Order: sequence, then C-alpha cells, then structure tokens
Amino acid sequence: MADTVTAARMAASLFLLFLPMKSIWFLVIYTVSGLTDVLDGWLARKYGNASEFGARLDSIADLLFYSVLLIRLFPILYQTLPGEIWYAVLGIVLVRFAAYATAAVKYQFFWFRILLYIAGQYAFWHLLRHWRSI
Repeated sequence: MADTVTAARMAASLFLLFLPMKSIWFLVIYTVSGLTDVLDGWLARKYGNASEFGARLDSIADLLFYSVLLIRLFPILYQTLPGEIWYAVLGIVLVRFAAYATAAVKYQFFWFRILLYIAGQYAFWHLLRHWRSI
C-alpha cells in the first residue's frame, strides 16, 4: 500500500509539469503530493510493509518531486531572489551531491538515483545559464 502511495506521488509530480502554476489544481496536487511524502512512510511502518525497495522508491519520488518543482519554480525564483542566494544554493547542491556520491559508493547500486540527480542538476544549471543571458 505504501509503495502505491509513493508511485502515485511520482505520477502526480510529473503531472505538475503540465499544469499552470497559478491554477487551483497545481496547488491541490502540490499539497497532496507533499502530504503523501509523510503518509507513505507512516503506512509502511503501521502495517509492517517497510522495505528497502520502498525506502529507495521514496527517495526517487522525493528527487522527482523536487526536480519538478525546481523546473517549475526556478524562473520565478531567479527573478525575485538576490544573486547572493544562488551561491548558497550552489553550496547546498554540492553537499547533496557529495551525500549521493557517498551512498552510491557505499551501496553500489544507487547509480540510477545518481543519474537522476545529475540530470536534475544539469537542468538546473542549464536553466540558470539561460536566464542569466536574458
């Protein structure tokens, strides 16, 4: 059951790419997706369904959710936040990448997650370069 909730969050995250940002549906799906992040773990523990696969699926769903939000919110954030903030963002990204790299070395089968993360970061920095040139 918990893995189904996680899979639904992944589908909802992808659906956010196609909704207008200022629509009520974007807000509803965004909120429900955020709540299911807590719900899936609770369901897994409550019903004794916690598994390594579920934990990994949850991590991938989180990464997908945050990547979609970054893609959707980046243009707005870039225009409103001061330039100094982006140095802090770079620091956070580097720390997260180091954490993912450490997990990849430790568990040796997180490469799919690493590739997703790198793809998300590539998209982020590509967008950053694009908007700076405007």
